[in-house]
Amino acid sequence: MPRRKLSRIGPLIALLGFAILGASLYTWTQTSPPNRLFYKEDEHQWVRADSSNAPAVESDETWQVSAACQRPYFVAATEQARAKLKAYGDTAPDEIRAWRDRPGGADADDDLKLHSRYQDWFLPEFRLAEQLKQWERRLGAVADRSMSLGEAHRRVMDVRTYISNDPELASAGRDFDHFVFFLLGLGGFPDEQMQAIQAACIGVTPMKKIVTRTTWHTDIRRWPVDQPAVFWPAFALVFFGLVLSAIVCLRRHRRA
Repeated sequence: MPRRKLSRIGPLIALLGFAILGASLYTWTQTSPPNRLFYKEDEHQWVRADSSNAPAVESDETWQVSAACQRPYFVAATEQARAKLKAYGDTAPDEIRAWRDRPGGADADDDLKLHSRYQDWFLPEFRLAEQLKQWERRLGAVADRSMSLGEAHRRVMDVRTYISNDPELASAGRDFDHFVFFLLGLGGFPDEQMQAIQAACIGVTPMKKIVTRTTWHTDIRRWPVDQPAVFWPAFALVFFGLVLSAIVCLRRHRRA
């Protein structure tokens, strides 16, 4: 009878250890953030929608515009701004014309008095001159550009996007398409020209995000470190119970 009881002690001790380990494992996985026995991490890549048969995790569109196609429109806009400034300059009062044609430059006091007297005329001229400078600057910065609609949606919510003195920003808030035009550097054009640029220069490419690689991971190695006061005693019970069961089995085998 004592031998039978002794043969049961080992498995019972091992089962007790396994039960404690199971409870410890369950508690360990319920932490915040949770520890995970197994989890996977996917590596993604954006590709043209027609270049892969892999299922799409996410879809998007990319709008592209080439420098060569858009440059003529910027040249025309710059020349138009220059012509407006010249035409307005031709309407200058006789006193301003005489002041500008004075040989050797103008006196500072006369300059201040003249600007104060003809302030209503100088302000529009200043605005036209600034518009010409901005178009010349934009013409010099023409380049191939692209923008995904997903990135444009994120930029819509970014307050920093709207902190600018650029005149093309005024048209960006009309609708989402005009906002994308602004991000492509095409804001500020009249609607007719913008429609012409969109038809002739903007290409739309469907895109999709696909999984290129999947890697499996586990946090199980952290379990003994996070709960040493429970894990190691329970592990010792399992080990002791299995060893005791093995000893009893060996003795039985020898007697047999």
